[in-house]
Amino acid sequence: MRRNIQAFALCLFMSLITVVSSAQEITIKGKVTDLNNKPVKGASIFVDDAARGVKTNKNGVYELTAPTTAKVIRLKSKNGEMMEQQVNGRTGIDFEVPVSFTGVKQPEAPESPDEQVNVGYGTMSKKNLSSTVTKVDADQKIVYKDIYDMLRGRPGVQVSGKSVKIQGGVTSFNLSTEPLYVLDGVIVSYIDDINPLEVKSIEILKGSAAAIYGSRGANGVILITRKK
Repeated sequence: MRRNIQAFALCLFMSLITVVSSAQEITIKGKVTDLNNKPVKGASIFVDDAARGVKTNKNGVYELTAPTTAKVIRLKSKNGEMMEQQVNGRTGIDFEVPVSFTGVKQPEAPESPDEQVNVGYGTMSKKNLSSTVTKVDADQKIVYKDIYDMLRGRPGVQVSGKSVKIQGGVTSFNLSTEPLYVLDGVIVSYIDDINPLEVKSIEILKGSAAAIYGSRGANGVILITRKK
């Protein structure tokens, strides 16, 4: 009789431990898709400062177990980009990520030889320009930190912090290598306070295209057009 009571007490104790343990954990499920509603495969999901997590499957779906005290769930792409959301006790959390998270380079539309390019004092046909004009249309699917982040990585442009240099521009006798900045048709001395979300397009001029600004365009010209 005594052994039966002890066995029953042990079973009851183990059941209580299981119940308490289960109550301290939650299962979080969700799906990761891009802005085109396509699943993102192989993205890492983890909570708070956990060193390891789970990966999304081919359908972009994930499932993980987390403590009830979990505060933040993080998403890390193959490119190392990060996104996060507050858990707040939720068990279903989806992510919608920019195209850059997928690691797939998006095809660029072919340029027309008759494309009109803004060169500050009007427009010219691109085929009539003897030097390269780089046109940057703002991609709102990408989150830019600042205006310099939009310029970084563009062909022929070097960006170091808040310093910009256009390669292949007209040789300058000035000490400064900074290009001329033109914002909505007005020459400005700095561009630090421009919000990338307000930018419609950026055009980078050098050579003969920049020469219409005279000596001021010797280091190249960056034309920034904001949304109206």
